[in-house]
Amino acid sequence: MKKQITAFLIMFCLVITFIACSEKGNDNESSAQSANQASGESAESSGTTSGTTSGTTSGTTSAEESEYTLLDKRFNETVTIFGKKDGAHSYSRQQWEYDDETKGDAINDAVNERNIWLYDNYGITVKYIANGPDDYFIDKSVINMVLGNTGAYDIVCDGLTTMASLAVGDYLYPLNNISEYLDLNCSWWDQRVTETLSICGEVYYAAGDILITDDEYTYCMLYSKDLMETNLISADYGGRSMYDIVNDGDWTYDTLFAMAKKCAAITTGGSAMTLDDTWGYVGDIGCLQIMMAGGGYIMAQKDGNDIPSLNVASETAVNLFSKLTDYMNDASYCKFMERFGVDGYYGVAENMFSDGKIAFYNVKLSSLTTILKNTESNTIIGVLPIPKASTNQDYYYNAAAPLHFSCVGIPVSVSEEKLDAVCVTLEALGYLGQQSLTKAYIETTLKIKRADQSQDSDMIDLILKTRCFDLALAYNWGGLNSFFNQFAGSSNTAFVSTWDSVSSKAQTDMEATINFFIGKSGN
Repeated sequence: MKKQITAFLIMFCLVITFIACSEKGNDNESSAQSANQASGESAESSGTTSGTTSGTTSGTTSAEESEYTLLDKRFNETVTIFGKKDGAHSYSRQQWEYDDETKGDAINDAVNERNIWLYDNYGITVKYIANGPDDYFIDKSVINMVLGNTGAYDIVCDGLTTMASLAVGDYLYPLNNISEYLDLNCSWWDQRVTETLSICGEVYYAAGDILITDDEYTYCMLYSKDLMETNLISADYGGRSMYDIVNDGDWTYDTLFAMAKKCAAITTGGSAMTLDDTWGYVGDIGCLQIMMAGGGYIMAQKDGNDIPSLNVASETAVNLFSKLTDYMNDASYCKFMERFGVDGYYGVAENMFSDGKIAFYNVKLSSLTTILKNTESNTIIGVLPIPKASTNQDYYYNAAAPLHFSCVGIPVSVSEEKLDAVCVTLEALGYLGQQSLTKAYIETTLKIKRADQSQDSDMIDLILKTRCFDLALAYNWGGLNSFFNQFAGSSNTAFVSTWDSVSSKAQTDMEATINFFIGKSGN
């Protein structure tokens, strides 16, 4: 059987793939940078497939035909990946290693076939080492490993903020020209990560089809199809389905909150909403910033030399903020789960949604995984992108969760002699992931009671293709990663004055980061 799988996968190496190149744009006020634009024809180089295992990404705007080149080399190496502790993410280990106990699982089988191919063709074995149980993030362990020069880990994997911190600490290799065997322009790498999060043209970490935990930690909007039907929402929009509204470009802030308000109801007989009633909208406190990003808002904009500058409190930003806080802080139908006033609020919100007590649930795609594993859903679940600010906005934008959206990097403790083997591993796992792993992930997340797998699959594909990032969040300059949290469900709406109080620290932090990258690039 192993030989049959190997022979079959080798055939994939002859499949033509595309190098996806995003077009660059200049308008940073009305929409995010073009590296974030990936719907329509502007940039669909997402490092994802469109429900296909053909090895191509459909609709790329500027691409040259290319093959994955099967090398006539054997390295006979074990490449060790170091990542989050077991249980921290649903797929932290599973995206790398095969588990005999879950044979038949689509993701597990895709990983197994990928790893067999890697060994059969290059003599490379993949080994995963999880971080210790006391640390959620891996940075301390990586730093100790590099300083001790033990060479224990060849690839490190964690969220954006951790990887960015390791980069500016000089603990990671720049990936641009590290080896002839690693090409970040290939379509299995997420071009928005490499373009939006580079500085001075330097790239220290990457994401794409090699991973599941990048897709898992992209924000979306789940919704209850039952509540839409009960409240005759479709009739208010010309009989269109939610998917039609999205595809017609009419999925906006106004549309979302009008629907949410109509679905909310006090069902317990009281005079005010409680957690036992039906809510229109629920999200975590980070969702205010996520919704701002959905309107094309980014705090750090880059010039033609790939140097960032901060534009946090522009007129456009203030207008977006005012509109969203008016909606999201309306406690008659909206609630931030941290404001529930109970312990374990994530689990409480998840159960409320599964029980049909939340119409729109603003969460990461990982919530589909946890709902699948942990609850028996009593509602029909649908998946939507984050809404646009208005119908005049060209694209949808779906923000990554900077603390959790995973990337891979190579620690500087890896010897020069082993770098080629590590880079071959990254490139091959990314390519093979494009063939099957991303597709297996989408199929697995949709195994939810009565989910519409075809339309929701299209929505997940759209979400992953319109993912957006912000350097200010990745590097957390001046604490900007959590800046908007303080306004969520709060009477404090003093956006501009609050920004003024932290702007100096943010500017200083950003300049230190820029100086590091300038020094490394030699500019």
